[in-house]
Amino acid sequence: MDSRLQLAIVPLGLLLGALGTWFLLLERPTTQQMPVDGSGMVPSYPAWSDALPVQSEVWLAAADVSRGDVLVYESRANDRFCLARVIGTPGDAVSVTGTGVTIDGTRVPHTPSATEDDLVVFQETHGSSSYTVRYTAGGLPPTHLTVAPNDLYVLGDDRTDRRESCFGGRLRFSRVAGRVP
Repeated sequence: MDSRLQLAIVPLGLLLGALGTWFLLLERPTTQQMPVDGSGMVPSYPAWSDALPVQSEVWLAAADVSRGDVLVYESRANDRFCLARVIGTPGDAVSVTGTGVTIDGTRVPHTPSATEDDLVVFQETHGSSSYTVRYTAGGLPPTHLTVAPNDLYVLGDDRTDRRESCFGGRLRFSRVAGRVP
């Protein structure tokens, strides 16, 4: 083989090997412990957690997130990390009325399971996830929207009409810090 050809092939092989290694490392989510405000996810998660395992997935895009996933995201005030469940993904028509959630015209299945003080408790199934949600007797105010391409629609499992930076609603994907495994 010509020595000039060898001089070109060896660096090219090294470059391709390095790029392949980088790609394989990039594909693996790293798990880290993060302090998060989980008050909107009671009873599924504790109100505050100093060490919740979170997968940071740098290659993740909004279209890769599934309904029912629990995400960690920066609060609107950027002063803490919050937990919420993905209800709608890009392109979904989301409608929330009272204690009902509808995605693309199909109601998310939930069955009453209990009453706690002035809260109504349901067992909800969304995607491959099944979890408990709580509402005040009147439920949530009506919301009707189509989720934008770089957005998600998220709600906590505690849906008691809270008005704080960790409550949920439209979420820009750029605020997502990771997923709870």
